[in-house]
Amino acid sequence: MKKLLILASFLLISISAFGQVKVGDNPNTIDGASLLELESTSKVLVATRVSTTQMNAITPLSGGLVFNTDENCFFQYTGTNWQSLCQIASMIVDNNDGTYTYTDANGDSQIINTQASSNPYDNSSSGLIGTNVQDAIDEVNTALENVAIVDNGDGTYNFTDANGTITTISDTSISTLVDNGDGTYTYTDETGAIQIIDTTASGNTFDNNGTGLSSDTVQEVIEEINEAVGTIALIDNGDGTYNFTDASGTTTTITDTSISTLVDNADGTYTYTDETGATQIIDTNASANPYDNTTSGLAATNVQ
Repeated sequence: MKKLLILASFLLISISAFGQVKVGDNPNTIDGASLLELESTSKVLVATRVSTTQMNAITPLSGGLVFNTDENCFFQYTGTNWQSLCQIASMIVDNNDGTYTYTDANGDSQIINTQASSNPYDNSSSGLIGTNVQDAIDEVNTALENVAIVDNGDGTYNFTDANGTITTISDTSISTLVDNGDGTYTYTDETGAIQIIDTTASGNTFDNNGTGLSSDTVQEVIEEINEAVGTIALIDNGDGTYNFTDASGTTTTITDTSISTLVDNADGTYTYTDETGATQIIDTNASANPYDNTTSGLAATNVQ
């Protein structure tokens, strides 16, 4: 006990006299900036050892240190709470240039580089040359800047691909076909030339050679045939005879009716019964009369 009192007294006198204390080896050698200096090759400084509960019950000055026996780590008092020095031993610092400096608990530092130029790029299937992300992006960007399409002003276009190859597009399909709403169409080709396509009956010619018709357009042929059909007639003379007028206007008188009969069905057809009682329908309708279209170019096969 006396020895402890003597040591304490010595420390107090030393601090009071010199303001510095050196404990351990070479006690007469102390750094000028040291208040308390420990030096030994065989002994260590042991900090206050406490449990977590005991530590939390202490409110020291900011910077106070203890060794937490529950966490097996030093804790520092920040002025408001205890902070584990083991947890803050590892840290990562943003260098604000796309890189980070990571320092582990052992003090070893490592640079983490997230820059595009430092990250590899697999170009095995892309067709690109670049082997890092930055080069690949620059390569694609440069290629896109080369892509262009130029209007030559004559209906053609020049297309330049990423490789600089130029292809002239001549069939740009700028021709138009407009329905005029009257059976005609206006066609404008790539050069601006205009052509009228007429699908009307009056606008299409008809070859009347060999038909006996005088008209030379489809419209006139239809009207001519329609007019001719309208002249066909069969008139009962009331005396057992009948006058039949064909399309050409020729009239034939039917006198030998015997006991045969011819009945007008009022629908363009007649029922003929001969002397034997056999009946036959005579159809004077245009749709029932055949038309020879072999030389006319028409598709129709009856007068109608």
